[in-house]
Amino acid sequence: MASHYPAPETLSHDSFVPIPTRLKLLLDNLPDALPSHGNTSEKFAIFLTQPDDFVLDPDWMEKMECEVATLSEMLKKVFGWSARTTGDGIVEFTERGPAVSAMHGVLSRFWPGKGRRHENNNVLKKWIIDIAIGAEKCYTTYNIPVWTVFLYLEFTSTISYLDSEHFKFRVCSTCCSTN
Repeated sequence: MASHYPAPETLSHDSFVPIPTRLKLLLDNLPDALPSHGNTSEKFAIFLTQPDDFVLDPDWMEKMECEVATLSEMLKKVFGWSARTTGDGIVEFTERGPAVSAMHGVLSRFWPGKGRRHENNNVLKKWIIDIAIGAEKCYTTYNIPVWTVFLYLEFTSTISYLDSEHFKFRVCSTCCSTN
């Protein structure tokens, strides 16, 4: 699966801003064919906190002395130590649900943003992009067009929600008709 994302080091802050939003939509709407473990996910359990309450592994933090390097090691543990270097190099999603979606909040806490402590950190940008690519691959695996998720993004002012069972869009009755 070829990536349509540019290399992290080539992205300015303004070019990167839409990617975390895209990631949130991807994670929140992963295909129903994936099992959902709700709040009992073991693999993604580390993300089941409020983003501000998320704690980096203290042992790794002491060893690495870097928040991003520590978060990177924690993500490697979640996705597999060689997930980005073997096979097709794309991280794999084997479940969906609140714990998977919560990963976005944690990444957003650390993501490289203008005036933020990790403003230009390409390692963190790469993780966010790699996770988005993995989520997109999941949609492709289940023959679900990725664009259906982003159509939701484009029309958030008129669309009330995505009916994931049938992948039809339900629209509000105020300004749209239901088809």
